Amino acid sequence: PDLRNLLICEGESECALLWTRAVRYVKEHATTPVQTLGSNILITAPPQTPDDLSLTLSLTRDKDSESSSLFLDMRCKSEGAVEADCKDERALSVLDGFRNAVLDTPGEGPAGPAPDRP
Repeated sequence: PDLRNLLICEGESECALLWTRAVRYVKEHATTPVQTLGSNILITAPPQTPDDLSLTLSLTRDKDSESSSLFLDMRCKSEGAVEADCKDERALSVLDGFRNAVLDTPGEGPAGPAPDRP
């Protein structure tokens, strides 16, 4: 099965487009501020409260082909632990929405099916 937090892109122009969309998605869904932003990495600050979602986005190029991988990682904090597995409904909806948002494809997201476009 496909990982919901991993996307493969082909070629520089497609990867640049998907990277831009992925950065926008992270900035919209992370609850902690951007700590590091480079041409192939975006890291938000560590979670400080149990409500925080800290996101890390990376773009890694395959050395043997024109493809690259975009990977979204999430960190959460729970009561009594430094980091939790991010298994609450809100965190899972952020992971579930990543692929469709970045690929800009309608589908079943956290808010239900996308509306029909004219």
